[in-house]
Amino acid sequence: MSTTLRRPDRPPPERSGRFYGRLIAAGSWRRAGLLFAGCAAVLVLRHYVLSQVPDARLWYTAADARDFLDQVGPDGRLLYAVTLLTLDLVMPVLYAGLLGCLIARVCPEDIGRRLVWVPVGTAAADIGENILLAYAAGTYDGETLAVTWAATCLTGGKWALAATAILALIVGALWRVLNTRRVR
Repeated sequence: MSTTLRRPDRPPPERSGRFYGRLIAAGSWRRAGLLFAGCAAVLVLRHYVLSQVPDARLWYTAADARDFLDQVGPDGRLLYAVTLLTLDLVMPVLYAGLLGCLIARVCPEDIGRRLVWVPVGTAAADIGENILLAYAAGTYDGETLAVTWAATCLTGGKWALAATAILALIVGALWRVLNTRRVR
């Protein structure tokens, strides 16, 4: 028999919105830890399989992407496209779930209900970037493709949204600590 602990300052999940309520219900520390371990495993695996990939940088240009695709050769481009459409499609789901659960758990509900969408936007930008880069790798002919410019914009958006989500998590955690001390 397991009992679910619910924070007393929050209504039951069914009354606080479906998406937000599911994040609260799924946001146990054990599940968050498993999501974090999954994210870390994917990052380590990807680092060893392909290093210096453009989408791991904070910013790159279309010329940087072209140089990378030229440098890795046809077999490297195939491997890169495959990892973009497999591992890199799982990764955004993992980190969006992790950040969303943590934000839902530590931020005040009125703010948290909105902030849980920031990791979703981060994941959407990351998935869009991955699809565009996979297309660029699969159709590479030595020229800079226009889709790589769109991919660079999505990369910048991904990192900006990720920084926003992490900042929201830090501010929410500080709020939680200060609010807890005030109650004692």
